Amino acid sequence: MKKKTLISLMIAFIVSISSINASKAEFNFNIEESLDNELQFGESNSSKNNQNFQLKMEELEQKALENEQKTTFESPTYDMSMEQLEGIANLCQQEQYTLEGSAAEASLMANRYELYGQNYSSLYSYIKNSGWFANADYYMNNTSNLQKDVLEIVRQVLIEGKRTLPRYIDSHDCLSDISMINTGDADCQIDYEKDETKIYNVYGSNYYFYDFPGTNDPFGYTSVENKNNLGEEHYEFEKLLKK
Repeated sequence: MKKKTLISLMIAFIVSISSINASKAEFNFNIEESLDNELQFGESNSSKNNQNFQLKMEELEQKALENEQKTTFESPTYDMSMEQLEGIANLCQQEQYTLEGSAAEASLMANRYELYGQNYSSLYSYIKNSGWFANADYYMNNTSNLQKDVLEIVRQVLIEGKRTLPRYIDSHDCLSDISMINTGDADCQIDYEKDETKIYNVYGSNYYFYDFPGTNDPFGYTSVENKNNLGEEHYEFEKLLKK
């Protein structure tokens, strides 16, 4: 009897050991399967993250390219002698007194020549002889007070084609020459609204307001058609200073 009991116990022990080993094997298999699934899931997520990162980088590169195209816009250029360039730059300095204002004045000069100067042989001749720029002949012939940084700014605008105003901008006045605006007080800059304010000057002209480009003079445009045809492209003034 004791022998049979001992044999039974041994059999039960062996069966128990086998069951434990089977459970361990199943447990190990489940762990390996789980790790494999997690690894595959991780690889899938990593792939998606890489794709998203690549798309984001492409989007940023496209925006940078568009911004670079905007800020490096170049309009028609002009050849002239240094003496002529100094004369134009000195007139710009006299008209506006700031670097940004001088860049805007030079841009306006080129714009007006292309829009209205067909009867003049050159940009220089138009600026000097058209009568649109006050005392042009005097200031273009007397350049002893011309500042070098103004000369460089105007050179970039005209010789390199880096205008700081869109090509449809063709007008400006000093505030004292403005008789009224339709959006408030003509002497108050905050009453001027881009594309909404219409400016009426003492000479009988009127035009739409664009901006005060580093100056107290409002700049604007007379033709909505030119605005639509020529577009908004222009060179950022800050880019001129970094050269």
